[in-house]
Amino acid sequence: MVVIALKTRRFVLGTLDLELEVVADPEALITDPADEYQVPCWAEIWPAAVALAEYLAGRDLEGRRVLELGCGLGLPGLVAALKGAAVTFNDYHPEALEIVAVNARRLGVASRVRFNAADWRSFDLAEEFDLILASDVMYDPRLNPHLLEIFRSNLAPGGELLVSHPSRPDTFAALETLAGGSAWRHSSWTTTVEVENDPLFPRQTITLHRLGRGCPQFSRAGLPAGKSGAAPAAGLLGLGAKHMLE
Repeated sequence: MVVIALKTRRFVLGTLDLELEVVADPEALITDPADEYQVPCWAEIWPAAVALAEYLAGRDLEGRRVLELGCGLGLPGLVAALKGAAVTFNDYHPEALEIVAVNARRLGVASRVRFNAADWRSFDLAEEFDLILASDVMYDPRLNPHLLEIFRSNLAPGGELLVSHPSRPDTFAALETLAGGSAWRHSSWTTTVEVENDPLFPRQTITLHRLGRGCPQFSRAGLPAGKSGAAPAAGLLGLGAKHMLE
């Protein structure tokens, strides 16, 4: 059994000030650099997760049923739990879920969380959720069709899908496929996140998308201050398009 060393990291997200246990040295967990499925991406808290968590920190999620897909260390989902949601954390790596459980106890929200260690290619969770979170998980075009199927199958009518990513072409393409149907409503915006311990690239621009199915057109409610909630024009989610809400 591999013992994973942890350290404490502080996150200031709007009015929330959190200290979480995170992996001390993610690179120490690499067992085979040539095998992309063995690279522990789950062990980092990426800027896209910080951006999504900061957005959720300003939302009232009391009583909402939330699913975080490919949660890794689960920062967005933990914030959702702090804001009153009942959260299911999904990840392929059980080590990630164990650390999320440690932090859920640390934050006093253990009673609001549960865990799903499943592969998206054989995802069998039948429950529907009011909110699905996907933070920088749509980078592999081989897996994106499986994620799109989960979005369609597990998002409750009137629910929301929130996706964050560092402007990845494969994410834009997958979301355009999803949002091409008239039943979906969507808006997007960008934000800048400070990157820890990276003097060459101290900030990263993150794109966030808010999508809903079978619900009225999104209003300004819940969007960042000063941003518009109007639906994008056709093709807006595509590569090279100007994003809404900038």
